[in-house]
Amino acid sequence: MTNMTDMTDAELYAVFQSPYARLPEPTKKVIKIRTRALLAEKAGELVVIPEGEMLVADGRILAVGGKLTHHVDETLDWTDSFVAPGFVDLNALGDIDHHLIWSEQKRPEKLFWSKDYVEGGTEESMTAGEEAFKSLFAYVQLLRRGVTSACPITCTYYKAAGETYGEIAAAAKHAAHLGLRAWLGVGFLGAGHVWDEEAGRRIVMPLPDDGRPGFEAAKRFVGDFADYGGGLITTMMTPERIELQSDAVLREVGDFCREHDLLLKLHAAQSEFEWRWTRETLGCTPVEHLERLELLNDRLLLPHAAWTTGSAFTDIPGDADLVKLARAGTAVIHCPLVYGRTGASLDNFGRYKAAGIRMTMGSDTFPPDPFMIMRVGQMFALSHTGGNVENARFIDFWDAYTRGGADALRRPDLGRLTEGARADFIRIPMTNPWLGTFDDPVRTLAMAAAATDITDVWVEGRPIVEAGRVLGIRPEAMSALQAAGERYHEKLKAGFVGRSALKDAVPFWD
Repeated sequence: MTNMTDMTDAELYAVFQSPYARLPEPTKKVIKIRTRALLAEKAGELVVIPEGEMLVADGRILAVGGKLTHHVDETLDWTDSFVAPGFVDLNALGDIDHHLIWSEQKRPEKLFWSKDYVEGGTEESMTAGEEAFKSLFAYVQLLRRGVTSACPITCTYYKAAGETYGEIAAAAKHAAHLGLRAWLGVGFLGAGHVWDEEAGRRIVMPLPDDGRPGFEAAKRFVGDFADYGGGLITTMMTPERIELQSDAVLREVGDFCREHDLLLKLHAAQSEFEWRWTRETLGCTPVEHLERLELLNDRLLLPHAAWTTGSAFTDIPGDADLVKLARAGTAVIHCPLVYGRTGASLDNFGRYKAAGIRMTMGSDTFPPDPFMIMRVGQMFALSHTGGNVENARFIDFWDAYTRGGADALRRPDLGRLTEGARADFIRIPMTNPWLGTFDDPVRTLAMAAAATDITDVWVEGRPIVEAGRVLGIRPEAMSALQAAGERYHEKLKAGFVGRSALKDAVPFWD
């Protein structure tokens, strides 16, 4: 095979013009899966069934329990393994991880746009082919780590004005061919984070046209890709960051979502900068701003939501914001790994859950490893409560990463192993000596496993990952994935430098 590092960019990316392998066809055969234990939903609760069995046919789960006596056409002996629902990641890695660029930066202001760049006209850093490639890279990573349903997020700091129609159309095609359930929208910007060198601070600087070209592209995508991929793809609205949109556009987004019955994902209450900007500019908290815009409802997916009243990071006591979130039925997407890398954390998972807020989980960065993310999430939760695990046990995080996410997506047939649910599940062999003793598999895996310990992933009743191999991508494309990712990342870094107010800093990457 050709050495990938010797190929030109054009030769390397040409491999991904036709990257897909044929997935197994769905079957109407009744398949029994015998396990060492499985994580099932019984009477509305998550329970571990030792030596549990599950029947699957025609994309659905027919039965879950102990020794099942139904007629079957085929039996899979997974009696060395724990079987659980596939993970539902609502802020899923959607690109070539950009957090390596931000990590350990001594002067992160380097990475914001310059005023000259915005005034001269923003532009794309990447070719259309490169942007089409990034979601393939990400979605292979998600599936390999047991994510069966994803609502992805990508970096937009190196973009002209957010995501493009073309890159999200490519993302939809990749997800459908790989067998990943995906909730997708075109993320657009109406303003940018700009470093004002004279003032020595970050500011919000509006873009021409108030982000409306991106909004129009987002509406077009909704129409073009509704029910794409045999129902694997669901369209939604995903405008970028509440402080980077005008009130007028956000109100129109809300109206469009109500008219077309769409989910809305909008980053808000996620940073100290946004908290201060909202308080100083609008005289309210970010959650109050969402309420004023009539966006605070049960169709809203809210990544992070860490800067709220009563938080250790804010200056307003009391739980007023949490009460509003709970009353509205808004789902909070908790992403502890990406927050931990900045020295921040949600205050705290158990407190939000006790307030009645619908808690879900997201990766938002590399690696999209649900076990690592649950582990980090519990550590941060306990750091805020002095070790009190109430509402922050590992089973609470598993629940948020499966049923919580599925319910927020308005899909009660996902995220659980129970009769009538879609057959989306993962297999983790428990014979690996590096996992330690089996004991309670929920705690053992959340404490000790890596998501690459998952060997098999099924979506819609058919294998998507088998013995650690992602079946929907050709072997030669899989071999080229890492080399192409490295090339993409180097160009991504150059895109940040070219936009920076401090691009002449030496060294730039400290």
